[in-house]
Amino acid sequence: MDRIRRVAVAAAAVLFLVSLLSGSFAAGKGKKEKEPVLFAAVIEQNEVQAWDVDGKLLARIPTGVGPRALALWKDTLVVANRGLNRAPSSSLTIVDPDRMVPVKTRYICENCAPRDIAFDREGNLWVTAQAHKALLMLPPPWDDPAATVLVSWGWPCDLAFAADGRRLFVGFRGSDEIGLVDTVEKRSMSIQLYDVPEHVARRPGTNQVWATISPRGRLAILTPKKDALDAAVEMVMAVVFPRGLAFTPDGKYVFVAAAGPMKLLTYDADTRKVVAELPVDEEPEAVAVSPDGKYLAFSLPNRKQAGIATIGKDGSLVLQHVIDVGGRVGEFLWR
Repeated sequence: MDRIRRVAVAAAAVLFLVSLLSGSFAAGKGKKEKEPVLFAAVIEQNEVQAWDVDGKLLARIPTGVGPRALALWKDTLVVANRGLNRAPSSSLTIVDPDRMVPVKTRYICENCAPRDIAFDREGNLWVTAQAHKALLMLPPPWDDPAATVLVSWGWPCDLAFAADGRRLFVGFRGSDEIGLVDTVEKRSMSIQLYDVPEHVARRPGTNQVWATISPRGRLAILTPKKDALDAAVEMVMAVVFPRGLAFTPDGKYVFVAAAGPMKLLTYDADTRKVVAELPVDEEPEAVAVSPDGKYLAFSLPNRKQAGIATIGKDGSLVLQHVIDVGGRVGEFLWR
């Protein structure tokens, strides 16, 4: 009898353990991966808005006047506030992206109108001082500029580091040249493109930096030359009034906001052919791809809206949500 009782107890214990393991497996299997959050710098609202991928507003984060650019360093979100109209803000707002609250706002220059920001590998923040036709370099904690590099060929408005993390490409308005800066030696030079290179973005996994060329309507590929402050230029795809561009994390596809046909175009970055398009019935502007490569955010400035589309494995785009942001989006950042 004792033996039978011991066997029964052992069998019950085994069944209990099996049920626990099965439940744990099911819970783990059913656990949903954490979805990225979209941060949008809304210029007229003087705030950064946080949205989930389902088009739900998560937070409104107050900033300085006229937020235009966003950059992430580890667990800190930095916002560049350019100002509105003739009232430059010339400040940075530090944001806790987890709690979605501002930490501080600090003026960094006298009416310099920062338009874009980018971090180098050491955590130094590079800022386009648009009104001064210069770049500022701020070491952590990004309170005061420690260096200035003149880029006087136009109004600097966009930044993209080359793969070496040292050479920095500068897009302009009001210039037919693109800037290239050695951020270690603090030297700069320009490359003639014969039209306005306003937006720049590095293609992941390569040494290429791509630029939109307007109003002629082209994309340019710039490849830095080895051990030199220079780059080879190749003019590719014709795009009518390109307003922004963003790559998938693997560098396979590049998405271009084409204001002329009012479409989002997907290009195969190797073949340089259009493989998909999404009509939006408005002139799209800012674009950004999520870190997991599943979502594309784009702005519709005239309607004061933004859109979220899913990205297929073939580069196709399917519109999921159109959200009212209440103003023009200076820049998106996914996290």
